[in-house]
Amino acid sequence: MNYINQNDAYNISKALTENNNIYGLNSSNADSHLMKNSEWGAVAYLSQSKYGLNGENIYINNVNLNGTTTSVYAVTGCSAKTTADDEQVTTTIEEINNRTANVYTWTQKNGQKASSTGTIYGIYDMSGGAWERSAALVANGNDTLTKYGSSLINAVAKTVGETTTYESTPYVTVYPSNDSGITNYD
Repeated sequence: MNYINQNDAYNISKALTENNNIYGLNSSNADSHLMKNSEWGAVAYLSQSKYGLNGENIYINNVNLNGTTTSVYAVTGCSAKTTADDEQVTTTIEEINNRTANVYTWTQKNGQKASSTGTIYGIYDMSGGAWERSAALVANGNDTLTKYGSSLINAVAKTVGETTTYESTPYVTVYPSNDSGITNYD
């Protein structure tokens, strides 16, 4: 999913185990959640181990749609032709499906080089693709947290009397801060 904020990413990941979801998952057979930084790090580390790519680089997903699909620009499960190929490939879904785009897909052996294991079973888009979101925040009181990450804040907030503290949970990591300044990403 593209063009979503931290709050939406967190809620969508949790919704995947709610009753009657389109994937047939539930809380007894899956633990769907937004990946924490430590989990992302573990996957990145394992992808470079003998259980993953054994020191080989993951091929970048440099595939974007040419604007024919509203609100979607990145396509998951695709890869560049080489590890050094970081130039964007703009194409259409039809060209990808018809194999006329200058990319590999997850169903092709070379396309699987874009996964964390180099096989069809790995995690894709660890290099390139859409923005990666993780369930972490700096507890600095910034208004942006409540605007774009209210679900994460609500998951970690502990209020006693008039004092609210933020504590890490199994699903969200809280990084402490004494700074309440605004971070500008422009």
